[in-house]
Amino acid sequence: MDIYNFDHELRHVILQYLEIIEVRMKSIFAYEFTKIHGSTGYLNAAFFTDKVKHREIISKANQQKVQRLSHEAYLRHFVNDLQQDIPLWAYVDLFTISDISFMYSISEHPIRDAIAHTFGLTMNKGSFILGSYMHSMTIIRNLCAHGGRLYNRLFEQKPSLNKKEKELLRKNSNGEIDNSHFYGFLLIMKRILPVDKFHEMKESIMTLNKKYPFVRMDYYGFRDDWQQRL
Repeated sequence: MDIYNFDHELRHVILQYLEIIEVRMKSIFAYEFTKIHGSTGYLNAAFFTDKVKHREIISKANQQKVQRLSHEAYLRHFVNDLQQDIPLWAYVDLFTISDISFMYSISEHPIRDAIAHTFGLTMNKGSFILGSYMHSMTIIRNLCAHGGRLYNRLFEQKPSLNKKEKELLRKNSNGEIDNSHFYGFLLIMKRILPVDKFHEMKESIMTLNKKYPFVRMDYYGFRDDWQQRL
């Protein structure tokens, strides 16, 4: 029961901070994209590298728009009152974290670079790295939102970590680093969350650790010294 309750509460903590990442990505994407292509340029498939994927995402979002129109004031304002296309900074509310991740990945290179820089990823291939990070966040978000356990789950799609981050991973009995558990995804969240928000999340996990001392953190990929090193 301790393991079940710990995992349940941990997933809710992680979801809280994944929401911050999702909202931040939507806000930055809308800002950088509209600077170049205007408030409704997102509707033009020519501004994206994958027109089929673009059409798929917009179609899905438009279905959400129809379903939510009756109880969302901002949608009624644009659709009924103004009778105009919804500007991107409002339209992003219709995207899931997976949608915004794909919209980012199929955007033009200068836009992706600008967004990656805002997230502090200024190195070469920073835009590619952010795309990989967002894909990892989508995996974790879907697990947490649908009650999938994190405890001792081995991930086939391992998070992309740099050399410094890999040094923070625990080692298996054979000496190989363990990048198959949840801890690697937590290291990604450290990269893209504001510092104060990551500190809050870490404190929440430490509180859970004290509340459920029976639960072994190494089953999530945590090192024994994770509280000092993370």
